[in-house]
Amino acid sequence: MDSAGYDGLFVSSAVDDGLHVGAVGDNGVYVYLADDDGVYVDVVGDDGVHVSSAGDDGVYANTTQANNEWGFYTPDKVYAGTTLASGGPLMLVAQNGGGRDLDAGEVVVVSGLGNPFGESDTPVPLVQAANADPAAPVFGVVYRRFVLEEERQEIEKDDRAEQVTSLHSRSVEGPAAPGDYLLVVVIGPAQVKAEALSGKPYPGALLAVNAQGKATAADASNLAFGRIIGTALEAPKVEGDGLVWVLVMPR
Repeated sequence: MDSAGYDGLFVSSAVDDGLHVGAVGDNGVYVYLADDDGVYVDVVGDDGVHVSSAGDDGVYANTTQANNEWGFYTPDKVYAGTTLASGGPLMLVAQNGGGRDLDAGEVVVVSGLGNPFGESDTPVPLVQAANADPAAPVFGVVYRRFVLEEERQEIEKDDRAEQVTSLHSRSVEGPAAPGDYLLVVVIGPAQVKAEALSGKPYPGALLAVNAQGKATAADASNLAFGRIIGTALEAPKVEGDGLVWVLVMPR
């Protein structure tokens, strides 16, 4: 499909596979340009899209969004039958359970059980800013506030235009107020507020939460279990955005 004014490929209903690609030497499905969905599958009895054998990527998706959200989007679980490699951080949805706003780059700890996000029935962790309590191990670093938005789309079905409403989540800038949802980096690279760092951490230095609940270079006084945030990837800058890259790996 080189160009389409609406959907590149639309499957309204199928008893079995909505789209099945057995084996190809190049692209199983290629959509160059579509004003709406590149591939849209409404209702199928089996797989919405099934790729049996591919010489390269089974599915490749590249967004035009500056925040890279989302290359693949599903409200359901994701199953990987073999190695799962990531070029970015692993993030979990959490809810602000503290008494103040949480900003990007803050170190947080778990404070309880929050409400499910969106249409999920699984509770998310409540989090609050890290503190001096040794019984509250580091959970991760705040990435961004996370919101759920309602989207309306008009589709053609049985020669009639129908309005379809769906929920879509995305991260947004700005502080997460108490009760708001947020994304927390639990493993991988993340930016931590530099003003929260004491001392002069160097690249490769362990970072821990100190007695004041701040991120600092680890030493004998703060190496207790659960206080390590991760490893500094760079030294704090004299000038910049006030954030320092850290390889987050709480322990």
